[in-house]
Amino acid sequence: MDAPLLAADFKFMFFGMGMAFLLFVVIKIKAALVRKFFSQPVSEEESVSIPAKETQKDNKKVVAAITAAIIHHREGK
Repeated sequence: MDAPLLAADFKFMFFGMGMAFLLFVVIKIKAALVRKFFSQPVSEEESVSIPAKETQKDNKKVVAAITAAIIHHREGK
């Protein structure tokens, strides 16, 4: 393999990885600034809580749907 070609490949690889890392850092800084200057505390009255019974009922429906899908998939083979 050509050494200059391999060197160029590594140069572009590190350049691309550096740009991705730089973008990540910029996004993290922007998020921190937004959180610092524009965040509003949420009181307990404003937060929405789901009753436990509704969650259990939904979980039972999900478990039943997954079980039916697994049985259907096994019968298809």
